[in-house]
Amino acid sequence: MQHKKFLTMESYYPYVKPNYITKNGDTPVYIRYNYSRVKRAFIPVNIDIEPNHWDYRRRKLKKACPDYDKYEKEIRKLNNRISKIIEYANDHYIDPTIEFVLLELEKDKDYNGKKNRIDFFEQLDDFIKERDGKVSKDTIKDYNSLKKHLKKYSEHTKDDVTFKKMDLKFYNSFVNYLRYDSVKPNKTKGQRDNTIGKQIKNLKIFLRDRMDQEIIQLINLKPFVTITEVTDAIYFSEEELTILYELDLSENETFDQIRDLLIVGCFTGLRYGDLNKLKPEHIDKEKELIQIRQGKVQRNVIIPLIDYVPAIMEKYNYNLPKIHLNEFNKEIKKICKKAELNNKIVLTWKKGPDEEVEKVFEKWELATSHVCRRSFCTNMFLSGVPAEELMKISGHKNSDSFLRYIKIDNLQAANMLKEHRNSKNKKN
Repeated sequence: MQHKKFLTMESYYPYVKPNYITKNGDTPVYIRYNYSRVKRAFIPVNIDIEPNHWDYRRRKLKKACPDYDKYEKEIRKLNNRISKIIEYANDHYIDPTIEFVLLELEKDKDYNGKKNRIDFFEQLDDFIKERDGKVSKDTIKDYNSLKKHLKKYSEHTKDDVTFKKMDLKFYNSFVNYLRYDSVKPNKTKGQRDNTIGKQIKNLKIFLRDRMDQEIIQLINLKPFVTITEVTDAIYFSEEELTILYELDLSENETFDQIRDLLIVGCFTGLRYGDLNKLKPEHIDKEKELIQIRQGKVQRNVIIPLIDYVPAIMEKYNYNLPKIHLNEFNKEIKKICKKAELNNKIVLTWKKGPDEEVEKVFEKWELATSHVCRRSFCTNMFLSGVPAEELMKISGHKNSDSFLRYIKIDNLQAANMLKEHRNSKNKKN
């Protein structure tokens, strides 16, 4: 992989300024660092000598100096430290600016290769801190997920992750690790392609940011292909949502609350994070509207209260229960099983370029918070609401991302086309 080099001279050597004498009749010794032809710094060794004790042509201390051994040791020590810092910077694709070198000298670090003090993961931590408060909590969670996967990859391969290794070889190795060896919370191995794609996407965002800030040199990211696949994720039809709404859960208050949150989510299209932060002040009771700023994409949306939602809102005095996402995802499966949403769902997904996995589930097993937005988008689309109008309510920025939420089968698509043509012919 080709890397663009910083345009620097990177020369450094012991130096005494000609004809510069202090009031004491001495002259200070420096290490002169030439970052470029126009940028240089004189870094003091903190020793003063008589001017005639310096060999200007050979850039070194004369042995005639009374403290030759002591001073020579100090000069060599500082020169070696600067050498190590610049070597480290070049190895890790860091621009060895004057500011960088001076800062590292102040930190008094060990650059003998035993331990990298400024490494890939330190930069990743800095990147996450810099974005905290500027992006959604979900995005910060995704960045921390990337960090976790990279740490586990490093442990698995027994190899350090560095900027210098960000090439096609690393990409293939990391993708293969995620696809076959990464251990999921349920102890099974191997991530789905969309999960792998998300890790690669966020890795590229991080690397581009470090390059934009000129912290590292340019890295060729063309080989870092973001993997995606079309998923067969489920949605709940309006008939299934009616079954869930009418399900008697009066003996279990938690189940009752979680079911109500699911119904509201499926008829508003709110992400679970936004649903969980919904407050009475977000709701216009008179106009029956929700007005809220979506956390993930930072967009203002206006959502009508339709179908079962007004009744549920009144039930809780417009202040919905607050249930942790993990508890919601765990209990919603039990509720859907109780509602006998057990029709068989066959899911297929890729595991590598040539391998395809097929598994049969009962529908309740696949129920999570993600079903809310998917059900809203699909059901409203099937009922005839134009995609452009739905996107204004769901907050999707583009049609590609929106259409991934639409889960209609071939028969539904055929019937929609037939109804559309019949309606048009009647008008004609």
